Order: sequence, then structure tokens, then C-alpha cells
Amino acid sequence: MTDTRQARVLGGLGASLETVRDYLPSNYTATEDADGILISGKDSHGWTLDGYVIPRLGSALIAVEEVQPCNDPAAIEEANDLAEIEGMNDYLEGEDY
Repeated sequence: MTDTRQARVLGGLGASLETVRDYLPSNYTATEDADGILISGKDSHGWTLDGYVIPRLGSALIAVEEVQPCNDPAAIEEANDLAEIEGMNDYLEGEDY
């Protein structure tokens, strides 16, 4: 089991939450908070933060920097719940993964 990894979007042309989500594999999600867009997930089968997610966003001129994950259990649970809800919404809307 791999640890959760997180990255913060630093900016770039078209760095909206929806655009960032469009560039992410299914094992990563993006949320927005007071500090901007936060990407979180777990590396899986080559879909890694440093090997895929950051370079992929970079190809769209979106700057991303890895940050240390939050260790607050309540915040982690809330983020997981949100990711699950968003994943279900994408499924119901017919989004591809």
C-alpha cells in the first residue's frame, strides 16, 4: 500500500479545477480550498505523481509542486468522502476514466 501524495497547483494558463481534473488519472483527484487547487492520490501501476501527474499538467503549462500530505484524520476523511462523491458523480454523468 502506498502513501497518499499531494501537490499544490502554483498557477498557469487555464489552471481551473475542472481543467486540472481533466489531466488526472483515476487514482488522483483535485479539490479546491482557500489556498488554491490541491491534488491528492496514491501512486498506482505507473500512474505516479512525479512520473505522470506533474509532467502531464506541465504539458498544459500548469505548474505543480509536491507538498507534504495533511496528517489530520478529519481532513483526510473529508477529502476521501469528497473524492468518492465526485467519482460517483463522474460515473453517473458518463465520464470516462
